[in-house]
Amino acid sequence: MKIPFAVLRTPPHRLALVAACCLVAIGCSGRSDIGRVDGVITLDGVPLAGAHVTFQPTSGGPPSRAVTDAAGRYELRYSRALAGARVGDHEVTISTLDKGNPDAEPPRPPRPERVPDRYNRRTTLTASVAHGGSRFDFQLTGSTARTPDDAVRR
Repeated sequence: MKIPFAVLRTPPHRLALVAACCLVAIGCSGRSDIGRVDGVITLDGVPLAGAHVTFQPTSGGPPSRAVTDAAGRYELRYSRALAGARVGDHEVTISTLDKGNPDAEPPRPPRPERVPDRYNRRTTLTASVAHGGSRFDFQLTGSTARTPDDAVRR
């Protein structure tokens, strides 16, 4: 393989700079309409583990979702390959309700709703995602205990 003569005369630091710029450009090629979103959710002052968090753009389009960890932390995903949410205004829902799946391996039991309706079915939560990312911590109050069957009947 022949190497072009001009490459041999180029100082190594210039080649390294060009290579670094190329790597940065490749790594920063995310979508400009998506901002990273994370935060912590508590219910009556206690971290809310296993909660489903959904940011639905008010202008339409697909939502971003996350599930909180044991410390109540979440990081939204727009898709499997892309973290974040669309830039703009969102309606936010938070729910612990899970109908379960007895056919899953291992089987997943149903889990009751512990979050009041004003944070999910009749949400009052909103958020405005900014370019570059946003952090939204939600301090929820007024826990409830609603079973998956109760939620279906309402």
